[in-house]
Amino acid sequence: ISCLILILRSTLITMISILLSLSIIGFVSGQQPQYEVKYHNVKIDNFGFGRNDTFSLRYVISLSHFQPEKPILFYCGNEGDVMAFVKNTGAMWEMAEQWNAMVVFGEHRYYGKSMPFGNDSYKDPEHLTYFTSEQALADYVVLLQHVKDTIDGAKESPVVAMGGSYGGMLAAWLRIKYPWAVIGSLAA
Repeated sequence: ISCLILILRSTLITMISILLSLSIIGFVSGQQPQYEVKYHNVKIDNFGFGRNDTFSLRYVISLSHFQPEKPILFYCGNEGDVMAFVKNTGAMWEMAEQWNAMVVFGEHRYYGKSMPFGNDSYKDPEHLTYFTSEQALADYVVLLQHVKDTIDGAKESPVVAMGGSYGGMLAAWLRIKYPWAVIGSLAA
């Protein structure tokens, strides 16, 4: 039993060391990163021909360390307000500084302020029809193209998708389904 306790303790210490070194627990330096909150209109239905209406997808962008043609680190927003992830994802901010990268956090539709039908978004099954991971992935591809088209020096920047839990699944699926949009993903 004491051997098992030592193994578990050693594993726990290793895991804590990794988390601290990646700063996933928070911002080690205590400095809050500089960013802007923006919106981009995306289709409510990315795949059908019956609807052409759009809604405002919220995203957060930081160009603090970005240099032309350097990477774009894209956080696949998951089940929550994107600002919670912006304020608690230290690893991306540190990587951005090391790699002269842009940081973009996309908010998942139906969360935070990205409500396709405003206050009626959760009203009934008809409004919830577009609440799918497939639609969210398509939103992210449209958002990434918008960023590349509107930020000087970003057109040729490679994109790495990132996320944890459901967001990690989205990051992996984004790479699988849209390999031309992201060169890789980091899913935790």
